[in-house]
Amino acid sequence: MVALYRLSDIALVTPLRDGMNLVAKEYLATKRDEPGVLILSEMAGAAIELSDALTVNPTNVQEMEEAMVYALE
Repeated sequence: MVALYRLSDIALVTPLRDGMNLVAKEYLATKRDEPGVLILSEMAGAAIELSDALTVNPTNVQEMEEAMVYALE
């Protein structure tokens, strides 16, 4: 998984309900020296701790689209 995280420019982690999301934290841990954008559900438990992530409401299609376009720019 570490290799996949390192190769990716964007991580899209958008649960509707979640505890402390380890996937989001793992992604960020592998991107310390490389650029990367985390798009994270505001409903994820990790959203409070990961304030640098782009937080979105995963049920709002327009919000998701805007976050993905922003991350790709």
